[in-house]
Amino acid sequence: PATGRLYYTLRADPNIFVTNANNANLGSINPGITFGALSWDAKRGVLWGGGYQAGERGKVYKITPSGTKTLQFTFIPPGGNCYGNTPGFIDGLAYDEGPTLSNTDDSIWMSDDAGFQLHHLTLSGALIQSFQVPQNPRSGNPGCNTGIAVDGGFLWLALQSGPDQAPHDIVRV
Repeated sequence: PATGRLYYTLRADPNIFVTNANNANLGSINPGITFGALSWDAKRGVLWGGGYQAGERGKVYKITPSGTKTLQFTFIPPGGNCYGNTPGFIDGLAYDEGPTLSNTDDSIWMSDDAGFQLHHLTLSGALIQSFQVPQNPRSGNPGCNTGIAVDGGFLWLALQSGPDQAPHDIVRV
């Protein structure tokens, strides 16, 4: 909201596209790899991005608005995923500013593509804690997480009910 911009990616495309609330195309940046998840860090003025291609599994970067990427850490999310794929294709990532203005309580929430577990990490990639993704409330199936957003004391998770299987739900935890 502070920048008036929305950053998004497309599958298998190394560009990060930029738009605004009026859906105006503001161009793109090209950090050179495909990201499966992005989260804006207003405190530092950068995007956090989770790698989503071979050779980039588990890698988390800071990306400047001009497209320069800097590797911050590598964390291969344990716990499995709905696809039964090799872990590390990051499809859920959210920067959490923490409750104070101090940089010491900032953190990252992360999950594998359609992951069964949600991981809470320091900004250097140290594991704080892992949690089981909740069941999809409408199907009762184990939740397969495909997206994360942080809102104060809550996380918003995008869940599917199996490998690309409906119903798809957004849940607040």
